[in-house]
Amino acid sequence: MEGISALRDESDKDGMRIVIEVKRDAVGEVVLNNLYSQTQLQVSFGINMVALHHGQPKIMNLKDIIAAFVRHRREVVTRRTIFELRKARDRAHILESAGRCAGQHRPDYRTDPSRADPGRSENGAGCPGVGSW
Repeated sequence: MEGISALRDESDKDGMRIVIEVKRDAVGEVVLNNLYSQTQLQVSFGINMVALHHGQPKIMNLKDIIAAFVRHRREVVTRRTIFELRKARDRAHILESAGRCAGQHRPDYRTDPSRADPGRSENGAGCPGVGSW
């Protein structure tokens, strides 16, 4: 290629580096423009970035695609967290009820003033199989 006097590879373990020395009478910007146009030093290509936005196909740029992806991930994480919280609360409710029923069966584990009067109808209320014995 015209205007280039030497080409050196100065790559090492830290990265890649290629040095192009320009002839004395050549203009650096012209040589660089020739490198861009005649080699693959700089390559551009068209891309059609179509994505679904609110259920409708839309052409988006890179910034819009990234913003939509971040919004989507936030929504997914929020929904998952709400689902897991609801599931944990349901389980805690069941375990709390089971603990209350276990306290009715084993009064030594729990101090319950209603256990003092065996004739009270609330004893074991809400616990299946308790209070009917």
